[in-house]
Amino acid sequence: MSTLNSRYDVIIVGAGPIGIYASTRLAEAGFSVLVIEEDAQIGKPRFCTGLISKEAFDQFPLPEGAIEEEFSSATIFSPSGLKLRLKSKGPVYATDRTAFDQGLYHRARESGVKFLLNCRCLALKVNNDFAEARVAMEALERTIKADAIILATGIKYNLHKFVGLTLPPGFLDCSQVQTAGRPMEGIEIYLGNSIAPRSFAWVVPLKKNELRIGMSTYQNSVSFLKALLKKLSLKGDFNIMRRPIPLGTIKNTYTDRVLVVGDAAGQVKPTTGGGIYFGLLCADLAAKTIIDAFKAGDFSVNR
Repeated sequence: MSTLNSRYDVIIVGAGPIGIYASTRLAEAGFSVLVIEEDAQIGKPRFCTGLISKEAFDQFPLPEGAIEEEFSSATIFSPSGLKLRLKSKGPVYATDRTAFDQGLYHRARESGVKFLLNCRCLALKVNNDFAEARVAMEALERTIKADAIILATGIKYNLHKFVGLTLPPGFLDCSQVQTAGRPMEGIEIYLGNSIAPRSFAWVVPLKKNELRIGMSTYQNSVSFLKALLKKLSLKGDFNIMRRPIPLGTIKNTYTDRVLVVGDAAGQVKPTTGGGIYFGLLCADLAAKTIIDAFKAGDFSVNR
């Protein structure tokens, strides 16, 4: 950490796609930006269905090289076994989330963003004239100052309490696996309390007959996913990944000198729980808010 500055214009905690995109917007506007990420590699571990609309690619400069498949329809299976095929107004892309995140990362670095990987942010503190982040890398700890901080920590909320912010009102339990499977024409959606209680399950076909299969429920998603895999006649030693999805936004997504974006703020699509498009929209707004705060010389909530 010896090459780090002691102060930046903006610190962003979290190097997922939302945090990285916000960092690029700010760096391109001429600000010094440091991104702190606790994982050692960008885009790993990954947990995301990776479905992103064409609208998002049209609206934001996203890495098109991360696109794996394109879909224009989905088949919905009802609890009684009826099938309904729906066509979308525009294509939806299945992406390789590791490649997606790394593409955003390379653009951010080219824009001048500094990254501190394999580094934990331990605490935040807001003062009258600056905010500060206490960070740890291996056995070393230090404090870094900034005029503003963006929390883009995904589903990790341990820093919220330091600045008086709350958690989302609830969570869905989500599990997913990627495995070899059968050829499919498009996305499949499964409904019913016997499959995914009060929510839904999905099957997304990828290249080489790979399938991305997952579901969200209010509890026990791993058990229900295993039952779905059996129903689909899929066998193997599955590497099931599990994580919560926020249900609803936090009460306030801001305080003096601090903004929260993405899953960390509960900014996800209310129908599917997807967070990339809404997160990018909110990252854009957060960057604009900080740019305006620098112009006004005022980072308080009362500006």
